[in-house]
Amino acid sequence: MTLSTTSLSVNPGETVTCELRIRNSGQVVDQFRLEPLGTVAKWLTVEPELLNLFPGEEGSAVLTLNPPRSPDVPAGPTPFAVRASSREAPEWSETVEGSVEVAPFTDTTAWLHPRTLRRGRRGTFRLYVDNRGNRSIESELAALDVDNLLTFALRERRVVTAPGTASVVKLRAKVRKTFAKGADQLRPFQVLIRLGEEEPITADGALKQRQLLPTWLVPALAVTAAAAMAFAVLWFTTLRPVLNSAARAEERAEALAEEVESVKQEAQRAGERAEQAQRAAQSGSDGAGTGTGTNASLAPGPGTGDAGAAPPGTEPYDFRIAGNAAVAGGFHTTSFTVPAGRILMVTDIVLQNPRGDSGLLRVQRGSTVLLETGLENFRDLDYHFVEPLSFSAGQKVTLAVDCTNGGDVECTPAVYFSGQLRPGPSPTPSGR
Repeated sequence: MTLSTTSLSVNPGETVTCELRIRNSGQVVDQFRLEPLGTVAKWLTVEPELLNLFPGEEGSAVLTLNPPRSPDVPAGPTPFAVRASSREAPEWSETVEGSVEVAPFTDTTAWLHPRTLRRGRRGTFRLYVDNRGNRSIESELAALDVDNLLTFALRERRVVTAPGTASVVKLRAKVRKTFAKGADQLRPFQVLIRLGEEEPITADGALKQRQLLPTWLVPALAVTAAAAMAFAVLWFTTLRPVLNSAARAEERAEALAEEVESVKQEAQRAGERAEQAQRAAQSGSDGAGTGTGTNASLAPGPGTGDAGAAPPGTEPYDFRIAGNAAVAGGFHTTSFTVPAGRILMVTDIVLQNPRGDSGLLRVQRGSTVLLETGLENFRDLDYHFVEPLSFSAGQKVTLAVDCTNGGDVECTPAVYFSGQLRPGPSPTPSGR
């Protein structure tokens, strides 16, 4: 079995043929089956596939090779083989081999994804170089725009793409100038792919440049301004008066509560003073004091002062001096005289002006003024002395009142004194 030629050449998509000859060297009539072998079996045909030969007879078949225009058939020499098998002698077979040179072809395409990108400043594209030929290609890449409005950055400037594959290259386009507000502006560009001796190809793309400010910003600012204006109107017309009214009502409620508490405390102090005055009135003339004016009274009672460790014979003592005085009559005095052989230690003084008279009040030790205040400055006024006021035996505790009420209404203040009576110094015997 022989081939008319063992070396063939063909362009992808075209055909080439050769003749195969076979001789029946057996003693009987035989049938031979011819079948292609190897990877070329898909595009290699034998006609006819069966040959019937008499003993010593020779026959022939035509081999047709038709490689497709596909990257699956690489360029260059490709071996092929045909096997013949006998029907009468199944154990016998014979193979003949040859080679076909497949010519190279180029089929390259390129495109950008996305084709158009909308951005404010820069955008990233992907360049695809697809090799549909039957040999590897080396591509040289360059990006440009005719208006020179963009700058480009290619991750790779040169790529090699195998048959039946695609290369992907990242491309970043950036505008040279930006604008804050306005309509979108289209910035077209091209990527040039040079393929050696082949004609270059291009991939078109565009960057649609938009304004830098977000489109929602101006409406949002307008809505915010309208809301602020509406709130201002609502504040000055409704909310602020309501809040001010509520605040004033709360202040009035607090003031009323304070006034009620003050009245309660005043009533409590008035009850205490009334009880003390009642005890003083009941004592009557039991005290040792004598008043030079009207309504002077004193009474022993539970004093509240504390002058330290009291000597033997010390007793609590309190009394009240009422100083009724006519209008414009000058100072009217009422006094209490300390008993003989005793010392009066005053620790507490309560000034009383229940009717709110006007004028001047003085507390004196004899003619010495110890305390002076205006009647209109108080209704009740308490004094407590850490260091007691001391009055010797025979000294006078005097209340002086100058009344300046309107009309002929007399002043009726009073002063309550509390403290201790202590034993005074004993007389010195004669001759000592």
